[in-house]
Amino acid sequence: MGHDWVVLFLLLPAPKRAPSKVFALPVGGRLYRNRHGLAKGRPKDKATRRPADPNHRTRPQLLVELLALFAAWFPDRQVVVSADSACGGKSVLQKLPLGRGDRL
Repeated sequence: MGHDWVVLFLLLPAPKRAPSKVFALPVGGRLYRNRHGLAKGRPKDKATRRPADPNHRTRPQLLVELLALFAAWFPDRQVVVSADSACGGKSVLQKLPLGRGDRL
């Protein structure tokens, strides 16, 4: 039961002595809290069950939030995104603006 983070990294090229390497500089992060974990230790009786949190966000929603924040910091720059399969679906891709020559 560890923490589950959605983290945005800026990839920087390494020095010339290691041209195939990059440094990953973390520039933003959000803690993901799943709905099941939030209910842990609470009674399972439906009468005492609390309603679902309307502010709950999924991992892809947290990633979109981080990308929008990062893109706002650099409005004139093109941002290239690489994500793992947990955050790389349509729910994220549909929220990204298309760049020059890009297509979905």
